[in-house]
Amino acid sequence: MKNKTMLLLIMVVVFTLMFTGCMSKKGDEEVSAPNEENHIVDIDESQLDEQQEQELDEEDVKESKTEQEQNKLYEDYYIKLSQSYSTKEAVEFLDKNIKYFDVGLADKSILDLEETLKKNQSYYIDKVMAEKVQLGLSEAYYNSDDLKIDNISLDSAKLIVQEALDEGYKFFPEDGVIYPIIDYDKLSKYNEYLSDEMVSYLGILVNDTNSEISFAENSKKAMDELEKRLITVENHLTAYPEGSTFDTMYDAYEMYLKFYVISLVSMDGVDTETDKISDELLSHYKAFVKNHPYFFTTDILKDYLDKLEQNDNIVNDDVKEYLDGFNSVIVKHVSKITNK
Repeated sequence: MKNKTMLLLIMVVVFTLMFTGCMSKKGDEEVSAPNEENHIVDIDESQLDEQQEQELDEEDVKESKTEQEQNKLYEDYYIKLSQSYSTKEAVEFLDKNIKYFDVGLADKSILDLEETLKKNQSYYIDKVMAEKVQLGLSEAYYNSDDLKIDNISLDSAKLIVQEALDEGYKFFPEDGVIYPIIDYDKLSKYNEYLSDEMVSYLGILVNDTNSEISFAENSKKAMDELEKRLITVENHLTAYPEGSTFDTMYDAYEMYLKFYVISLVSMDGVDTETDKISDELLSHYKAFVKNHPYFFTTDILKDYLDKLEQNDNIVNDDVKEYLDGFNSVIVKHVSKITNK
């Protein structure tokens, strides 16, 4: 399997037409006069609703494009995206034209943009890793969680930082180094044109790139965050097993689960004298199994807990061999929801 829920907001316009009737007498009998005030209001509301409906219909016609026209727009967008190192022109084009795309084409255009940003990321990492730029970024984040670009004293460093921001990246500190990463908030601005799957996908990536998991200060908090991410990603995989984002989300799921199970073992998760797994880890795993009985993550953890129990919770050669082949364990259980 290859490459890593916000709800889609659907705006519904409801028109309610109100009618009143009046009874009249035949012949020369006097006709009861309608309530003039209510009659006027009813006519105005009815006419207003009809006018609004007509305007919306005209707008739909104006905004719609044939399949051929949509494909031509998409081709123009893709050319701009692929023939220039900068994504700015393509993004400006997408801003103006994504409203003409059907959902499938809109989703594809976002995935294309994401893929281009991934390819270009190494270029900006190289530029940002320069000592002068790292120093400038340190100035920009001095005493602040928010980047303040005007605090960068060196103009050349400021230009590089601004260029990365304009191209669709933001900055993320890790181990004393500040890296450029994709700013998924900027991709989420297109949510109204995208499928539920794509909105869920972007929502997960927005959350993941806006927060970090650190075991340095509070391991329980970090483990809780890992569990939340596993649940969120599993929900996505289960909801869209044949979707275009499945492979990327599977990679994210595999990364989180291997960190949760394997990496924690090597991070003070095992007693150095007895090689026994810590009670804290066992408690977390057992609590997850108890609280989420219908998740395939639970089935995987049950499998792992059984292996530990067979070995008296000692991380010996048998358990290490099991963890070495952990990928196959994950695939076996995830394959229950997909034919991949």
